Amino acid sequence: MKKLYRFSILKCIALILGLFIGNLSFAGDQFFSEFGYPNNTMIYGPKSSTAFFFKQRNDLEHSGSFVHLEVVSSQVLDTDLSSIVFVLNDTPVLTTKILGLGDTLKIDLPVKTADFATGYLKLEVRSNLFKKDEDCRDYGDPDYWVKVTSDSFLSTELVNQFATIKASKTLDKFIPQIERLVIPRNNDLKLAQLASYVHFYYRSSLGQNLPISYLDEIPVDSLDYALIIGTWDLIGKSIDDNLPVKAGQGELKILQKEVINSQTGKLYFTSNIVLTGGDFEGMDKAIRLLFEKDLSKSAVTDHLKIYKSSTSASEFTYHIKNEYSLNELGLKEEMTSGTCRIIKNVEIPRFLSKSELKLLSLKLRVNHMPITAANQGYINVYLNNSLLQTFSLDESGVVDMKIDIKRKPIYASSYFTMEFINIPVGGCCNSHETGFFAQIDPFESKINLDIDGKAPMIFSAFPENFAGKPIQLLTDLQITKEEIPALSNLISQINLQTDFLDNVYLPEMNILQENLFDNSNNHVVIITNQPHKYNNLFQANQYVRFYGDSISYQSDELETFFTVNYNKGLTYAQLFSNLDQKVLMISHLSDNSESLNKIIDGMYDQFLTNSGNVLLANDQRYYFFDLRDKVSGSQKLEKKKSFESFWDSYKLFIIIILLAFIIVLLSYIFRKSELAKTQIEDARK
Repeated sequence: MKKLYRFSILKCIALILGLFIGNLSFAGDQFFSEFGYPNNTMIYGPKSSTAFFFKQRNDLEHSGSFVHLEVVSSQVLDTDLSSIVFVLNDTPVLTTKILGLGDTLKIDLPVKTADFATGYLKLEVRSNLFKKDEDCRDYGDPDYWVKVTSDSFLSTELVNQFATIKASKTLDKFIPQIERLVIPRNNDLKLAQLASYVHFYYRSSLGQNLPISYLDEIPVDSLDYALIIGTWDLIGKSIDDNLPVKAGQGELKILQKEVINSQTGKLYFTSNIVLTGGDFEGMDKAIRLLFEKDLSKSAVTDHLKIYKSSTSASEFTYHIKNEYSLNELGLKEEMTSGTCRIIKNVEIPRFLSKSELKLLSLKLRVNHMPITAANQGYINVYLNNSLLQTFSLDESGVVDMKIDIKRKPIYASSYFTMEFINIPVGGCCNSHETGFFAQIDPFESKINLDIDGKAPMIFSAFPENFAGKPIQLLTDLQITKEEIPALSNLISQINLQTDFLDNVYLPEMNILQENLFDNSNNHVVIITNQPHKYNNLFQANQYVRFYGDSISYQSDELETFFTVNYNKGLTYAQLFSNLDQKVLMISHLSDNSESLNKIIDGMYDQFLTNSGNVLLANDQRYYFFDLRDKVSGSQKLEKKKSFESFWDSYKLFIIIILLAFIIVLLSYIFRKSELAKTQIEDARK
């Protein structure tokens, strides 16, 4: 009784503080990297620009908000002539000179409530740079640069934390604006599964890693722009709303609430979404509606009842085609313009960064500014900074070409670079000729691939190596709000290839039990904190085996590689086959949930095409090993690539030398035989 009384008192205090704080000034700083931008943003070229977009609510009043920028520049620039223009929402607000070597330009740009009217603030940084004592302003010179540093941030200071005007909202517009997920405090694995689906939706569709809170941690009157998830029996008592929910039926509803601050008497409004159902089946239907293409057409209301929705295919498929258009690789229809030199990079998506894939050819169609006979125009095509071919541009304004690439491997983070060059009559130096443009046709431009062999059992080949059967996730962990982002991250890895609006795969999650492994029709992902229990089950198939006080590493050729004892719990992952099943086993022995997320991050490394079959992670970093062979797979792959590259470059030369050697050898043998024959005949005389 005393505990209940104490809890009620604390909850009332939190509510009062929430209401009070909600009507005081609310401030916060967000670095540019928190909006998805690199820590440092480089701007190259004498006249160039870059744009930043900051997503913010448009229903809150700002007072004293500003953008803080810190900019450094190349030491070879003329500080008297060079300048930078800062533009907010397409309106120039400040022009300033750059500073010299070792100095950082620090600028604060005030922003008003009206600047956030669209829900975004657009900031553009435009440079106009000159070098010291330059005779030629070369637009391809890499020494022209300025850098927006990692110390730049958006500082928001709000009059109120909540809206003071009630605005009409519909689900199609409000769902993307959600800032937090809220779940009831419950240990049911099914609830964690559905919450991870929703978290994955926001991660994949909007690039947001939403924070997660328990419903009893925040007073409902202080919740704003949150998505509350749970069956109605778990959340209904906390929500002051009459929502009759039936079994098997899902619900999506916007809850708008009027709240009066008891301290100031001011009225404010909160807006949240509740995603619920009479049972987990109903919730599942509501969640799958989020992944529907036609959500924007069906959700132009503040309340939806869902009786039926699409379901994922039971079998996981991962199909690599022999041909992809550049549009399928992410290139959009866009025109690039400049003065003398234009560069366009086309990244090859990570699902094609596989050791078993080879590039055969690139078909490229480009529309460009017609090049007159007096000028010179070229297009240089590179793969990972290695020149593939050069073509001339002419008066037709069209280039339609095919480049044979000779089975080049696709390394991690591979990319094409198209360099368009227009040289006017007087050259590029100090040229004021404008209008040079180029546009790659993303639908007619294509790459051709050769698929060489099956996907190996390494992490960089996941999830391709799990294709052909349903994927089931089994765990004996008590999943809390801290582990849900890691499960969401795992679903993202499984959907690596998928355009999530077309074909999303949501794996089923079940409590880990030994008898579930009897079903060889599934591939399994295991997350456990008791891996020693499964040593006998998997016998010698594991590469890492766990005992009471030690961990044993094994390889395919050595019965015991080495055995160690760590003084701190880590998280481990390994890939292996168990009869007809593929197994991804994650042994989460760390007390820090971030290490679980970190090891899932390590399953894909942007710089590696072979990340091994064993991973170790703490909350800061991950490490990988390849224990499949005495000689690691990466070494074999590197040797194979080196030989293929050498053979492609010198095979004709080698063949000619061998033929010449054979001809010389045969000629020598023939002459020797003739000489011997002559000597024998002379001896007989």
